[in-house]
Amino acid sequence: MATDSTCRSPWPRLVFRLQLWVLLQHKIPETTISSVLGCNVKTVFSWKQRFQAGDGILDRPRSGRPPIIPPEVNLRLLAFYCQYNPLPRYTRWSIRWAETYLQKHLDILQCPISRSSIHRLLKSNSLKPYQNKYFLQICDPDFFPKMENIIKVYQWAYEPI
Repeated sequence: MATDSTCRSPWPRLVFRLQLWVLLQHKIPETTISSVLGCNVKTVFSWKQRFQAGDGILDRPRSGRPPIIPPEVNLRLLAFYCQYNPLPRYTRWSIRWAETYLQKHLDILQCPISRSSIHRLLKSNSLKPYQNKYFLQICDPDFFPKMENIIKVYQWAYEPI
């Protein structure tokens, strides 16, 4: 099996770590484990230390750039595409038109957003409103406050009794 660092998909890495964990649970020597799994002995020792520390088989959180646009703005942008009718004489929003409209109406998202950010968000949600017609029209004036309350409920951590 390939070493832990060369796998691009998370599944082979998890399988490798599970195999390593099972072999360590059966008290098999580290050198034998490294030859069976095709990895370096240092890898076996480092994972053994992680397992003993209680870290588990999952990756540690990586340091990275925090998201610039808060999740609430992302949700408002998705709701914008569903709620607001496109410009007169047009059946759908383009990203350029949406950016221009949102820059003029900052009360919708409550912050400015770039065209590339709009495109990135739509792409991450597999939405192509510039190619398709969407028929959801939100008529309730209290939709956004209700939506934000529901989102807050789902963001609370679950604590079983």
